[in-house]
Amino acid sequence: MSFHQDFLSILRQEAGYNPQRWSRSWAPGTHEPSARFRTRVLLATTIVHELAHCAWFIKCKGKKDLPEPYLRDRPVNELGWELENLIWTGIIEASGRGVHVSAPYGLHIERFPGRWFGDDPDRYLYIRGAPEDWGVTWATQYPVSMDWCRSLFTKEYWEKVSRYGFIQVRPRRLKGVRLQVTSYPRPEVGDDTMSPKSRTLLKYREDRRIKAMKAGVKADDIDSSDEEDVDAQSIVVRGKHKKELEEELRKQREEDGDTEMPDA
Repeated sequence: MSFHQDFLSILRQEAGYNPQRWSRSWAPGTHEPSARFRTRVLLATTIVHELAHCAWFIKCKGKKDLPEPYLRDRPVNELGWELENLIWTGIIEASGRGVHVSAPYGLHIERFPGRWFGDDPDRYLYIRGAPEDWGVTWATQYPVSMDWCRSLFTKEYWEKVSRYGFIQVRPRRLKGVRLQVTSYPRPEVGDDTMSPKSRTLLKYREDRRIKAMKAGVKADDIDSSDEEDVDAQSIVVRGKHKKELEEELRKQREEDGDTEMPDA
């Protein structure tokens, strides 16, 4: 394990490595000592995160081509994030766009898995489904207070952890910023990265979606407006996509061996 040079340069207060380097001009501006302290928090969290990957690497005896397991049958096989989630019930990151370890705008915590899409074959990261499949349609980021960050480096904090566990000393979630989750195409049901339990659940949800779509087309209750209609099963149907839905239904019926479309 090696540390990124930015971590070291910021904490050493090297010339040119101040928090303003990674932030825009804003009011009230970045308080450098606080930002460097947040960098310490991120570094400590990152070390714990990477230790989870190291443990898997050791278990695999150095074989880099083995994907990490899905801990507790979760939808993302990322052990580092899972360890953070077990400790904080979420993941802590730098706030703002252009996330950097200097954390000039502060830190936030959000649920895991949150707005995760796509896979990364180079890291052997395989995500099952989309956020909607694990109940996420909005992502909420809660600010992490500097008082809590400071407490991490006190003896009293770890005495509480020893006595009560992390449940008593996790970051408090007060007011947060809500972000909408962008929808991406759903995965194929035959995804080989899924466990039998997850594959069965996704197949069940897919069957419900197709059943609702067929009923909608047959009843001709998809209007021509651009407004969204949400049925009892929380399936969103846009009126302007009726042709697209009919085409999808036609393909499904062809796969089932029935080429006739219902009257619409």
